[in-house]
Amino acid sequence: MVPAVMEDRYGIIWVGTYSGLNRFDPKTETFYVFRNRPGDENSLSDDRVFSLYEDSDGILWIGTLGGGLNRYNRKSGTFKRFDTEDGLSDNVIY
Repeated sequence: MVPAVMEDRYGIIWVGTYSGLNRFDPKTETFYVFRNRPGDENSLSDDRVFSLYEDSDGILWIGTLGGGLNRYNRKSGTFKRFDTEDGLSDNVIY
């Protein structure tokens, strides 16, 4: 299932699936899949990616189906997680 697809300002194609977050760079023809790694707080919080959004500062936000919201750090390739413990009303992000 592919609930979310977007192209960011750099031409990178992001595809949210129920098996992780896929990143495709058409310029280099490279493909990478980000997945949750249990015990690693810098990994994607949940493999079920439900929504994608790039804000005006170029920050990529990833909504998951149960793992809350993730902010992707392009330089480090890591994620910062936000969930109900951080004040979200739910961990499902549409």
